[in-house]
Amino acid sequence: MNRVRYRAQQTVAGPAEVRGVGFLTGADIRLRFLPAPPSSGVVFARTDLGPKALLPARLEMVTGTQRRTTLGAPPLTVGLVEHVLAALAGLHIDNCLVEVNAPEPPGLDGSAWGFVAALRRAGTRLQPARRAIWSPTASIIVRQQGATLALHPTPLPELRLSYILNYGMFSPIGPQRRTLTVTPESFANELASCRTFLLEEEAQVLKTRPWPTCWYSARAARCTTPSAGPTSRSVTKSSISSAIFLFWATILSAIWWPIAPDIPSISSWSGP
Repeated sequence: MNRVRYRAQQTVAGPAEVRGVGFLTGADIRLRFLPAPPSSGVVFARTDLGPKALLPARLEMVTGTQRRTTLGAPPLTVGLVEHVLAALAGLHIDNCLVEVNAPEPPGLDGSAWGFVAALRRAGTRLQPARRAIWSPTASIIVRQQGATLALHPTPLPELRLSYILNYGMFSPIGPQRRTLTVTPESFANELASCRTFLLEEEAQVLKTRPWPTCWYSARAARCTTPSAGPTSRSVTKSSISSAIFLFWATILSAIWWPIAPDIPSISSWSGP
C-alpha cells in the first residue's frame, strides 16, 4: 500500500439519536452517535449490558458475514452493522462512540439514510490528528462464491467504485453497471437511500416470524418475485448499495484507515 496524503480526522460535533424497530429482534431500539477522542475509531457500546460492554468495529472483531455483518461473540455482539458503518465511513467520520441498547441497530427503512440524516443534523468536528489516505501499489483481487472484489491503483486521491451486476444468461435482468466517485456528498445524495432487496420467498419466511419483526422486515426491504427477480431499478440501486456497504463495513471501517483506489466490483449476488 502507498500512502498518498493525509486528512484531518473527524468526529460528530454533538450527539445524534436514531430510534426504530430491530429487524432481528422486533424490539424498539435506541441508537446514539457520540463524539469520540482522536484515533479511537468507531466503537459500539451495548448500553443494555453495562458500561464496560464495548465492541470496537475492527476486522478482527467480525464473527459473521452470512447475509449480514456481525461483530463480537455472545453475549457481547452487534449484528446488521453495515448501514451504521457505511454512514460513518461515507461521511468521513473517523471516531465515534455508537451506543445501542440491543444486539442490532434500528432497521429503519432498510437503508443507511436515517443514520446519515441524523449525523448530518449533528454535524462534524475536525480533530487534531491526521488520518492517512492509502492506495494499493498493485491490484488486489478477492473472489468468493461467485463474487469478485478488485482494488486497483489510481493516480487520483479519490475512491471510485464500479459495480457490475450479472445474474447470468437466463436471468430476465440484463447485465448492469454503474460507476461513481464517492465523496461525502455523493454518498449522502446517491447511495445512502439505497435499500437492500430480497426475494418474495424470503419475504414469506419473514412473515412467519413473530410480530412486529415480520411486518417491519418485509416492509423495509424491496420485495421481488421469486422467478423474475428484482426490477431493474431496484437491482441497480440496491446492489450497488449492498456491495459498497459490505465493502466499507468489513474493509474501510474495520482496518480503520481510508484508501483511495479505483475499485471495479463484479458480483452475482446482493444482500445485507
